Amino acid sequence: MERFSEKIEPAEMAEVQLFAGLTAAEIEKALGCLSARGYFFPKDCAILRRNEEKRLLGIVLRGSVFMACTDLEGNRSILTNARQNEIFGMALLMDDFYENLSIVAAEDSHVLLIDAERLFWGCETLCDIHKRMIFNVITIFSQTNLSLMRKFRHITQHSLRRKISSFLDEQAQYQGGVDFVIPFNRQEMADYLGADRSALSAELSRMKREGLIEFEKNHFIIKRPDELFK
Repeated sequence: MERFSEKIEPAEMAEVQLFAGLTAAEIEKALGCLSARGYFFPKDCAILRRNEEKRLLGIVLRGSVFMACTDLEGNRSILTNARQNEIFGMALLMDDFYENLSIVAAEDSHVLLIDAERLFWGCETLCDIHKRMIFNVITIFSQTNLSLMRKFRHITQHSLRRKISSFLDEQAQYQGGVDFVIPFNRQEMADYLGADRSALSAELSRMKREGLIEFEKNHFIIKRPDELFK
């Protein structure tokens, strides 16, 4: 990984979930307390892995990342993703979670890595800044749980088309319109939905020919939203 020299302005971190409710001065103090360091990771580079000696959490400054699980045969499943201003890596802190998990850069990304132990145990007096950040972490855990529930809803659909439709519908709602960019390339989308890449590409092409959607790489337009699930 490569450190980048760009100065991290506390005011710019106000949109980061972890620092919600803190002033710029409090964020600057928190960044120092958490030993925050900025790094650049190229696409497909592993950012964090389970059982690393130093326990770290990450925040996406630019780009996006995803958490992947790889089985003994090397098959990969994408569990969740994180975009700009979102935190990642909390599942990797669990000692009783034995799956082979890693956080991977979905695209060229700048991330902020922080010391997880300092976040949870850094202040003997549990100052107000730490209290607020811990409250924010609980909120983030809840959001992560909802994200996994949405993934479960997608992958339990009865056909590949309905899996795709469920995922695209959720992305449209999340991004506020029928014209959007998904955070995955085609292989990553297949890994997320638990589908074969060739079958996924073929089904997307059929949906395009039928006039339901338009797409170019990871840019999608839902042309007929009312017919997506028919």
